[in-house]
Amino acid sequence: MINEQLCTELVLAVFPSTGGFGYAVFEGGRSLVDWGVKTVCPIQKNLKSLQAIRELIAFYGPDMVVLEDYDGEGSRRAKRIRTLINLIAAHAAGEGVATASFSRAEVRACFGLTTKQEIA
Repeated sequence: MINEQLCTELVLAVFPSTGGFGYAVFEGGRSLVDWGVKTVCPIQKNLKSLQAIRELIAFYGPDMVVLEDYDGEGSRRAKRIRTLINLIAAHAAGEGVATASFSRAEVRACFGLTTKQEIA
């Protein structure tokens, strides 16, 4: 279940994709501060994505970074994306930022979402 701690902090949620990543910054639970999609060049996608995510962490100074639990129910992530998620978590930990991971099924259940469009 989604941690109650997420409702009182600045949270950076990151969702890596084949062309880069999407992100959302929340304050106090569901209050959206910023969001966006970053596209990275096809060469060194993980390196370029990680650099951009480092910049977001430095800029916002989040209390927590939320990532997908790629081992969770409903997840079908490629090896490259799994590696990127691990790199993001390691960077956050190195910066003293807590991380939390949730499966697609947990996110859907929490927000009552069923379709890909509703999740987006």
